[in-house]
Amino acid sequence: MRTSELFERSRKRIIAAIMAVLALLFIATLVAIYAFSYAEVYDRNTRMLEDYAAGYQTERLPLGFTRPNDVPQRRDDGRPQSAPYYAVLFDMLGNVVAVENTTSSGYTSGELASLAREAVGKGEKSGLEGSLMFAVERAAGYTLVAFMDNTLVTESMGTLFRYTLIVGLIALVALFFVARWLAGRIVRPMQQAYEAQRRFISDAGHELKTPVATMEANAEMLQREVGDNRWLHNMRHENERLGLLVGQLLELARTEEQAVSRDTVDLSHVVEAEALSNEPRAFERGMQLIADIEDGIEVEGDEGKLAQLVAILLDNALSYGMPKSDVAVTLDRSGHAARLRVSNAVGPGDIEHLDTTALFDRFTRVDEARTGSDDDNAETHYGLGLAIARAITEAHGGNIASTLDKQAARITFTAEIPLKH
Repeated sequence: MRTSELFERSRKRIIAAIMAVLALLFIATLVAIYAFSYAEVYDRNTRMLEDYAAGYQTERLPLGFTRPNDVPQRRDDGRPQSAPYYAVLFDMLGNVVAVENTTSSGYTSGELASLAREAVGKGEKSGLEGSLMFAVERAAGYTLVAFMDNTLVTESMGTLFRYTLIVGLIALVALFFVARWLAGRIVRPMQQAYEAQRRFISDAGHELKTPVATMEANAEMLQREVGDNRWLHNMRHENERLGLLVGQLLELARTEEQAVSRDTVDLSHVVEAEALSNEPRAFERGMQLIADIEDGIEVEGDEGKLAQLVAILLDNALSYGMPKSDVAVTLDRSGHAARLRVSNAVGPGDIEHLDTTALFDRFTRVDEARTGSDDDNAETHYGLGLAIARAITEAHGGNIASTLDKQAARITFTAEIPLKH
């Protein structure tokens, strides 16, 4: 994955995180406003309905019914009594004695009586029956069910909810642009620092190439003059290591920055060719290279980079694998991806020291931990090979990981690259 794509993805994740928090806060606020407002309105209407029931018992109770002495006095708190009220009176046998219907366009007496029976059957003092609030008052000799139409309240709360939702969504849209601006401000310093680091590595690598080449040429000329000399031999050896390091730094910088070509690549052929080219080295170490390659696996990418990826994983396995063990190379399909696995045996000491999560970091030196390695080329590894492998894999839209099987004492590197569409 290129640097620009990496930081663009980070910016989007920051925006998503900010918007998720804001959306949760908005939902919580909306629910709280609606719940508290509804609770307050419901409580107010319940008190108004109780006032109506008290007024009915003190003023409009038919003759023959004894008013209880504990009927509360009707309260007058100045609130508008705009909602329609209804009342149904039952005698002690459950027969309807009176129905008070204050509106001509509301419910019929039969409907009110039926609703009142259902309200009494619930056994609750107050509640909702359809779009009506009800309050049940029981006294010696009769039962009074008072109703108040709750339609207006429901419509008012629905209006409040809609307008709050609209205003909140408009605010979220405005905050989205604020979040984009903030995300850019957050990511920009990190991106600039990363770019400065990358340019430094690239510039330093290019600047070091010339003196390294000059020292190699001078050392070669000096060796011709004075003959074999262990000091010159050591100097040329160290200079060769330095040249390799410079080359790896430049390769890593180029791989992370440049976009790969999108040609059709026969990955099966690439893996088979790299496996064949590494068989002599495996033979020298007494190791057996076992390849299980599925034919006809094609991906889109840079054939040279993909060959380098396979070469790095094989080089890593042959350099650090236990001598006289086997290295397994497998290529197959896994869903919509080509899966390349390279597995090798590790020494007993490696199992406790290997950190599979850090192997792909730059300059991770695993030479000291991998006690099984006796390859002379192991000292030329600077912890950049696997970092380059990860950069190549991500540049092709894939991913790479390593797993350590402690029981089998084997480590496996798995790279997955999307198949050609």
